[in-house]
Amino acid sequence: MIQVGSLILVGDSVDASHGHRPLVSACQTWHYRRNGWTVKDRPERTDPNYLLHDDDGWLTLNWVDGPAELFDWGGAEMWRRAFAFLDRMAAKDTATLIHCDQGQSRAPTLAYAYLASREGISEDAFRQVYPDWTPGGIWEWLQANWAAVVR
Repeated sequence: MIQVGSLILVGDSVDASHGHRPLVSACQTWHYRRNGWTVKDRPERTDPNYLLHDDDGWLTLNWVDGPAELFDWGGAEMWRRAFAFLDRMAAKDTATLIHCDQGQSRAPTLAYAYLASREGISEDAFRQVYPDWTPGGIWEWLQANWAAVVR
């Protein structure tokens, strides 16, 4: 777990397993576990928690590592809701852990977008603080949709 902003930490599933709250789980594995689902036994996309689940200081996002087009179906709205969650936690002056399975792509990409939006951090500065950032399709999607996400 690495502190990347004044109230933002980034890590992996091991870091998240220690029970830190508030928590953003930016991965399908934790999202499904939180909702009691399996890949074979999950609800339709119309379920209100299908894309994200937000309560008790824990936000889970149904994000998988993969090509950019996988992030189209959640779109910029998922990012805005994640930013709103992070804003609520920041208003409580509480550090939030953002994690994904390995802490390399989804979690640091979300952290970077949030910090770029709220604190004006540059990509180079973020990479210096979090050198393990190796984003995949989520980064491609974010770059193509930057104006819709980072305001």
